[in-house]
Amino acid sequence: MKRIMVVLFIMVFVLSGCGTLIAARSFEVTRTVEWYKENPDERKAKLVVCRNDPGGKGYTNNCVNAEAAEEAVTGKPSKQPTNPLIEEQKKRAK
Repeated sequence: MKRIMVVLFIMVFVLSGCGTLIAARSFEVTRTVEWYKENPDERKAKLVVCRNDPGGKGYTNNCVNAEAAEEAVTGKPSKQPTNPLIEEQKKRAK
């Protein structure tokens, strides 16, 4: 019984540490729309990544902010597809 408890403790300890490492690697600082307006090279690089994965990364804070900055700078509507869930929430809010 002790042996099983020790093995379980070690597994939980190791797995919780792995999760922390994965989360730390995927962390990204959220940039504002103003920041993306002032940094056109970074905005363009972010838009390439976001538009390549619209269903995944496309709805992150940075992707939304980069798209908003692009729209504000160019005056053209965003090329990013709209999220149907967000659009439904906007309709209900009206």
